[in-house]
Amino acid sequence: MKMYFVISLILVLALDPIWSAENKSQPEVGPQCESLLYGSEELTRSGFAPLTSAYGERGFLGFQPEVTTKTLDIAGKNAIIRGEQLVYLAANVDAALRHSHTAEKNGPKRTLYLIKIDEKITDDVFVSRPEFLENSKLLVIKNGTVIQELDEAQTWKLFNARKMSYLKDENGFSYFSIEGWMLPARRSVVSRRSVEEGASTYGSIRKFTAEALSQSYMIAFNKRPQVSVKLAGRKKQENDENNKFVADGEKVQKFIELINDGSAFSVEVYAPSDSEVAKSYGQSAMVAGVLGYIQGNVFVIDSIFYPSNTHGSKYANMAIFALLTRLITAGIEFIDTTKITHFANKELRAISFSSEELVHMISKLPDNSEVDFNKMFSSEEFNHN
Repeated sequence: MKMYFVISLILVLALDPIWSAENKSQPEVGPQCESLLYGSEELTRSGFAPLTSAYGERGFLGFQPEVTTKTLDIAGKNAIIRGEQLVYLAANVDAALRHSHTAEKNGPKRTLYLIKIDEKITDDVFVSRPEFLENSKLLVIKNGTVIQELDEAQTWKLFNARKMSYLKDENGFSYFSIEGWMLPARRSVVSRRSVEEGASTYGSIRKFTAEALSQSYMIAFNKRPQVSVKLAGRKKQENDENNKFVADGEKVQKFIELINDGSAFSVEVYAPSDSEVAKSYGQSAMVAGVLGYIQGNVFVIDSIFYPSNTHGSKYANMAIFALLTRLITAGIEFIDTTKITHFANKELRAISFSSEELVHMISKLPDNSEVDFNKMFSSEEFNHN
């Protein structure tokens, strides 16, 4: 099978930090945090960290609580999303500052670092010993300055050592990937307004989709989530025996359970089985798709996947616009595309909001909207929205 693209938060999210560089001991509680605190009691009872304790560029709140229908709904009211956080491993503070400075010149900012208890211990040995790892401390860097350093107890309330994937970047620098809850300061949505203001963009999407459907392509919802989860979950990973990876099967099963509970969704684009795109890129004729969470009435895209050929992204656009069209029919006028911000800006005329503004938008969503995921998408639906 040839290469295709997978886009999720770990690759593309580059958002403004919510930390104050002037306060190195406590996070600054700005207007955003103050306005969101109305839900803090419910969040605390459910195991969420305070909204004022959001770390780094992505507003990382920690891995707890467990993902369930209840916690997704509570998070949704407060514009909290689920995603992956990168945390780099450094021998000492100076090494972290040097790496952060170098990385900032060449790409997305690196703001979170675990500092070893003993800089002489090699990375591979360090991560193979839980007692070493769990004695490391979290360092928060912003604009080349250390703005906060947590102790061991604070650090390991945020992270779970047994669910952290250990990897190395293209320069051999060690880092971890961990899934958790996040409150990014800036948000991205695709909405009815995106369609209205992007007549040319969405006209092209409609045309491509109509032609594809007329050639026996199909767009389905939750038909084969086990396939779409596996396709969306493929990433370049090191096959090191010390890596702590959650098994693909566990991830697939969890997502399928959430779909069955009505707390997640899968939008799937199928090509004719004898087509070149299906033969080269497809699995069970699925060639592109979207996965996401349903948080109350908020639909949050978690990741997308599509072929790496010339028109590959157009298949993903089909899936996202089919989802948006189906949501608008149910009275839900936007999709949270924060985790695929770059793609959504480039391909779908996404609109940027603050988390505070997004909470206000969420509060205006209709209660008990019913989105029909039982029937295939048809081109006639485009004409009704």
